[in-house]
Amino acid sequence: MDKTQLNVKEVSQEEFDAFLTLFRRDFVPRSVKPTDDNHFVVCQFGEGKDRFNVCYDRLARSVQATADDALMDKIKSCLYTAKSASFQAPAPVKPVAPAFAPEPVKPAEKPKKTRRLRKTPTADTPAPDPAPEKRVAETQYKDGYSLTKYELSRLEQGMEALKTCEGVAEIVREESNQGTPQHFLKFVITGRSRQKAIVQYAINRQVVQIQGKPSELTDLVQNALSETAGEKEIIRARADYNKTRASKKGKAEKTTAPVPSAIQKSLTKMLPNGVRYLSKQSQTYLFYTLTDLNSNLSDYGGILATAYKGLENLIATLQQSENIKVKMIGQAYEKTDGKYSLKAAYRRKIRSIVFNEVMSALYTEYFEKRHYYTHSDNFSDEARVLNDKSAAKAEFDRLIKVIEYNCTKLSEIGFRIEGGILP
Repeated sequence: MDKTQLNVKEVSQEEFDAFLTLFRRDFVPRSVKPTDDNHFVVCQFGEGKDRFNVCYDRLARSVQATADDALMDKIKSCLYTAKSASFQAPAPVKPVAPAFAPEPVKPAEKPKKTRRLRKTPTADTPAPDPAPEKRVAETQYKDGYSLTKYELSRLEQGMEALKTCEGVAEIVREESNQGTPQHFLKFVITGRSRQKAIVQYAINRQVVQIQGKPSELTDLVQNALSETAGEKEIIRARADYNKTRASKKGKAEKTTAPVPSAIQKSLTKMLPNGVRYLSKQSQTYLFYTLTDLNSNLSDYGGILATAYKGLENLIATLQQSENIKVKMIGQAYEKTDGKYSLKAAYRRKIRSIVFNEVMSALYTEYFEKRHYYTHSDNFSDEARVLNDKSAAKAEFDRLIKVIEYNCTKLSEIGFRIEGGILP
């Protein structure tokens, strides 16, 4: 049987109490209780397939329900009757306080001090089992890469953008606990190389969390959903994600959390000319790298792969500024005498020796290094896993110098992203 949803706003606590009094004449609730944060009142009715809930949001002053048409008519009738200005709620048959009303606080009595003797477990009297740990609902989106105050429209835009990304093969959407405070959306994202990332979104709390093993796909999803986020929030989320990775690997060392403002200033200081040519995505990948270098990780090779992803976005931005339309940045290049350069058709069109030199230098750096850290077709004996943070930092600093040197050359000829090569 089809079910319909109801969402009525501007309902006071007194009107909701009156609604329950009327509705209880025909339906006895199984439970009426507030949530842990006292934000919602959830009323459960029926059993099995006939089960349905009526939820009252105390802060938003709204009533939400999901039920079949016959029950929905009854819910609406009782609710609108309770909301009418001339209605006076009838007194209940038994003077019983509502189940969700807070109990009166009794003055605490000073407990008497008693001395308890601790029993030593023996073979005949084994030690009691430890008390089970209490579940905390917040933990499912408290750790990892999470963004708060995240509107549903931003999430939908991010998912649409991911569908067009070359590295994404499939996105599966799931929805659970509709009409309750635990209403969640879940997206399972599969990459071209069968990597997976999971995005969970708490609708009522507007919190999005990204889960998955460190990979190019995970970085891609984090970057796409951070498109409208602030720089400090991006750095903070990445630091929390690294903290979770370290705890899962058993790294107990305490490290100082990176300061977002310091990371921002560090990037601007390293790239005084380059930062003007970096898109939001390029900056985000470099923020990730700087944050990772200030975290306690076991492999720093993946950090460099993230940094070169930022270089890839920079090359794509420069290509688009000169109307070079390709699906992959490498399709705009040709190799002559072992050196990469823009194809002859593009060189004749642009007619800027400096721009062509910059594009050749950036792509040569990208192809030689990033492919080494991300692909398995390199048969060199050199180890790809970097356990030394100082070695990773030295390699990152070298990459930054390459970007800054070439961006300085662009600024000297007056190149702008919006206008391209100046006449």
